[in-house]
Amino acid sequence: MKNVSRYRLEFAAGRKPVDLLVEVTEHRYQSPLTVSGRVMVEVHYWDPNEHPHERVFRYKEEFGIVHDKLVLRIIDFILPPALGQCGIGTFIWSAIYRNLDSATASRLRLQGGLSSKDATVTQVDGVGRIARTYQDGISSRRTMPNTERRNRFWRRMLSQNERVFVCREDGGGHFDGWFVDPARDPSYGPGFVVRGGAC
Repeated sequence: MKNVSRYRLEFAAGRKPVDLLVEVTEHRYQSPLTVSGRVMVEVHYWDPNEHPHERVFRYKEEFGIVHDKLVLRIIDFILPPALGQCGIGTFIWSAIYRNLDSATASRLRLQGGLSSKDATVTQVDGVGRIARTYQDGISSRRTMPNTERRNRFWRRMLSQNERVFVCREDGGGHFDGWFVDPARDPSYGPGFVVRGGAC
């Protein structure tokens, strides 16, 4: 079984539209409870930084049975700066959830690590342009604290039922929980209008 959705994300001020493809493939074996599959995301966007041009961000992950549980282990889901701080990441995972078969979505666990490397993040403006700071004539990227924001991002995707979320003081840690639609969380407020849907 394969579900494919295409979306266009349109922004109110300045930022160019973002085109998003989400594909979820599921395989069922002798037992309907034995499932494996793959999620694939492709994002076409305009990057206003350095050499401005269209770019493509791709992400792919597989899920399957691990110790009698259906698990999707998240490895390095890191959006480029031009796609940051406007709600695109949460929308991507919401689209993944909505493209899963309902029986699969209801029993899928997300597992992943938290890295101290993303305790800070590059700051961008409303069009996705990297903010810069200048000292003694030298330009460098402006960063901002990110631990609390990142933790809210991943917690939106995990049911509070049987959730494990450990964040150490240095920003590292791990999480494990039942997957839920993160766009339904009241804390989520995207900065765009969505066009499109299932193909």
